[in-house]
Amino acid sequence: MAILETCKHLGLNGFAAEVYTVQTITPTESECLDGVPVRRFWGTNPYDWLQPREKRRDRMLTKARISPGLAWSLLTRRDVDLVHLHLHNKLSTSISLICRARRIPYIYTIHSRYDPHNAKPSPCHLLSYEQSIRHAARIIAVGCEEYDALRRLYPEREAGIALIPNGVNMSLFSSGSGSRFKRDYGISPEARILLQVGSIYDCKNQLYSVKLFSKVLEREPNAFLVFIGHVFDTQYYHSLLKQIGLAALESRVLLIPGVSPKSRVLIDAYAAAHLLLLPSRSESHPLVLLEAWAAGVPALTSNLPSLHAAVIPGITGEFLPSDYDLDVGSDIAASMLRTKASYSPRLDDVVAKYSWDAIVSSIIEQYTEVLQDSKKLTDACRIDL
Repeated sequence: MAILETCKHLGLNGFAAEVYTVQTITPTESECLDGVPVRRFWGTNPYDWLQPREKRRDRMLTKARISPGLAWSLLTRRDVDLVHLHLHNKLSTSISLICRARRIPYIYTIHSRYDPHNAKPSPCHLLSYEQSIRHAARIIAVGCEEYDALRRLYPEREAGIALIPNGVNMSLFSSGSGSRFKRDYGISPEARILLQVGSIYDCKNQLYSVKLFSKVLEREPNAFLVFIGHVFDTQYYHSLLKQIGLAALESRVLLIPGVSPKSRVLIDAYAAAHLLLLPSRSESHPLVLLEAWAAGVPALTSNLPSLHAAVIPGITGEFLPSDYDLDVGSDIAASMLRTKASYSPRLDDVVAKYSWDAIVSSIIEQYTEVLQDSKKLTDACRIDL
């Protein structure tokens, strides 16, 4: 979603942006989304063929490391002036090598916690994740924690590191119908909904959400829990279903997998929600926060340092206890379910600074500087020749 919105606004500002991505297992596909050309290439990770079939598919859908078609296209195209990388794996590292070999400048956006000292060692130094970051023309961090870490790690490159958070389409995510969502899914009009949006796997901590919800029901009998997200870990998904069954919550928990980022279902779900639940074990600057705020919904999040710059207690949301204590967490959640209206009026001013026009304007500044530097280098090489 962030990449598509960025490319759409780049197009409005005179940049011909195209998305390259990997579609594992299925054949190569091309399409145009919101005016943005998207090319999907087949990709795989050879090591995952040794995994059991169920686990293999989960890993290959999210962790492709090799894409010959993508690499060949980037090697042979002659109309590429700049590459913007958003991946954090060996595939992105191979793309950065191609860019360096062809002298195409590239920008790297860090969407999650970055610490090269904790990275797994690579048999080839050139293929290390850290090297692709180090040689980027610019580094963009979407979260304050990543931004501070990068500046500490690369003090000599401080001028080339920028903090640019994700953006949000305010008009889109403020246009939902909560009553329609409840009607379509058979939820009582009086229900107070806790909504968790995010991929279903361990890092997002949905199992904790079910346990927390059981406690919330003791304090707020009209509470209802909704999960929306793609299933990235089938084993974890089945554990989640089992936990819901063991707690006898089948009639009070709704799980909607596979919803697209701009789906009317998702937009209506935000409108129906009384709070966004985000108990993740790790986060940077999640889009779901901005989407919920645009819909006037406060967030109850993990007490992570990376979220301290975004979540303002009493205004945009609250923090769960650091130890994830269920009694304390459920007290906070139940209180928020009853007081949503006290947060909503103050969210508009907070969200305004995250409009895509403002965010992409900052990205364009980075692009312009990199392209100017690249042109100067090319002109210098011509003079030398």
